[in-house]
Amino acid sequence: MQPAEVRDLLKQFVGYVTKPGEKSDEHMLELCDRLVFAYRNTSYTFDNRDFPDAPRTDYGEQRAKISALFPNYGPYCLPTTMNAECSTDQMIGDAIDDLSDISRDFEEVLWRFEHTSVDDALWDFHEGYWRHWGRHMREFQFYLFHKISS
Repeated sequence: MQPAEVRDLLKQFVGYVTKPGEKSDEHMLELCDRLVFAYRNTSYTFDNRDFPDAPRTDYGEQRAKISALFPNYGPYCLPTTMNAECSTDQMIGDAIDDLSDISRDFEEVLWRFEHTSVDDALWDFHEGYWRHWGRHMREFQFYLFHKISS
């Protein structure tokens, strides 16, 4: 994917989860799938210049905004481990937390597109996948898949 396509997709996702409008689980899952595809199909050259940190949206404000827009999203169960040995241990995931964290991470990437460099933005997008948003995304995708298919 071209950097502009990634930027536009990030804008689309952030707008979808933070602005009023018609919402559907199917469209949300499609956006999530496209974002993982974008991660897998973009590359960058590391830009080692020293850039300022992106401003961070307040978590509480983001969560309140998203919670109001997605009243049917909530907690879900996750296994505590993913390995060959099964157990009954579970932990709780939170769809609103997932969307809040993912959208905040993507807002930082978008800020980098506008204020640092394309390669810096793509680096943050890629590093963030393994550092933070990727796990939220994968767990949220599974939550949505189950919600749609049940």
